Amino acid sequence: MKPTGTKVWLFNYKRPSTHKRTNLSIGRYPIVALKDARNKRDEYLSLLAKGSTH
Repeated sequence: MKPTGTKVWLFNYKRPSTHKRTNLSIGRYPIVALKDARNKRDEYLSLLAKGSTH
């Protein structure tokens, strides 16, 4: 939850180049459903596995 009270889905990952933890916003809750957030997370994980840094 953000300080304004807005709830967002976050993808927390470690950057391959710097090994620092980073949050990537997937979307606002409840506009983005849990199923859609999980699909987007899986997409990001596959990009990380391929070696993409974004």
